[in-house]
Parts: sequence; structure tokens; C-alpha cells
Amino acid sequence: MVLSSEDQKILQSFLWYMTARKTALRTALKFRTPLSTGDCIDMRIHYSNYFINLISAVDLIFEQKKFKDDDLQKTLHSQFSFEDFPDGKSNYLYIHEIRNAIVHRGLDITANAHIKNNFVLIIAPEKIPNRLGSKSYKSFAKYLLDIIRKCESTICSIMFSFLDKNGIFESDIDTKSSEEEYKLSIDQNKVMPEPIKKLAQKIGIKPEWILGSVDKGYNLRFLEIT
Repeated sequence: MVLSSEDQKILQSFLWYMTARKTALRTALKFRTPLSTGDCIDMRIHYSNYFINLISAVDLIFEQKKFKDDDLQKTLHSQFSFEDFPDGKSNYLYIHEIRNAIVHRGLDITANAHIKNNFVLIIAPEKIPNRLGSKSYKSFAKYLLDIIRKCESTICSIMFSFLDKNGIFESDIDTKSSEEEYKLSIDQNKVMPEPIKKLAQKIGIKPEWILGSVDKGYNLRFLEIT
């Protein structure tokens, strides 16, 4: 499989979302009481960004026509199922609507919490309505951290396996089209000085520069929450 320039952008975007989700969660988990007003705002932002980036990564892959997204959707709905909450589709729509409520309705995901040993245990919203308010989805855990644990252990694994199955990580790069796009981007750059443009045009682009250090271990490593 050869990754076109557009494929590369999609993969870069996916990896960005997954990295941003990881950074948001790592930062959110550092907060301890007592919390200042600023801490409360920052904690809300980071927990919100976890769901925004996770769901954006999934939606990005859903939108790609080259993948059989029905297979991915069926897998998500079947595997995002738990002992006391067997409806995987409802569970997934719950976190999807959390993201929508954060983005479109300003949901404060950290509004309710318990404190244990100075750690803030956010209480997950009991129900989340869809945008029209015509249907609600129930939480499948009391605490938001347990929701996140299940997302990390299930959704991240499913996404990785799906992309791996589609040959993304073993793909070659369309070097020719990448070189053409690289040169075009230099030509159209309005802030780069002309002498630097001429120098840049002489430098041949290498495939590893395009995707950087894309590897299974670093970019999609699951976060361990202890």
C-alpha cells in the first residue's frame, strides 16, 4: 500500500489527535487538592480535551472512504461492552455525546467530584442527551476515570488494530507526490526569504521526514493509569 499525500495528512492528523488526548489526560491526572480557581478551570480543560481528541481521532477514520468504516463501527459497538453494561453501541454513543456536549453546549465535565487522598475523582454524568435532546445515553461507570480506563483499554486498541489491519503502518510513501507538494509549499510560502527558498528547493526530501517517527510503540502506546 502506498500512502498518498492526502493519506499522509490523515495519518498525521490521527496521530496528532491521539498524542493530544494522551497529553491532556497525563496533565489532568496531576491535579491534587487544594485546587485554586485556576486549577479547576485547567482541570476542566484537560479532561474535556481528552474526550474531544479521542472522539475526533475515531471520527477522522470513520470519515475516510478508503476504509471499511462499517467494520470499525461494528467492532467498536461489539467490543465496547462490559459486564454490567453490555450495550456497546450505547456505551460508545455516551462518550461521543460527552464530546458533543463539551464542544457544542459547554458541558462542565468536572462539575461533580469526590476527593480521595487529595485526588479528584470526577463523577461521570449519569446521562448524556444527544444534540436534539430526543435520546439519552447512560453512563457505564460512576467515575470519569473508570470511563477513561475503558476507553484506553478498548477504543485505543481497536483503532490501532484496525489501522494495522489496513496496512497503514507497513505502507510506503508516495515520494514523488510528496516532493512536488514540498516544492509547491515552498513556492507559495509568503514569509520565507527568497535566498532560503532557493536553498530549500535544492534539498531533496526524504520519506522519513514526512511521517517522522511514526511507530507503533510511541504514537499509539496506551496510557497506564494507576
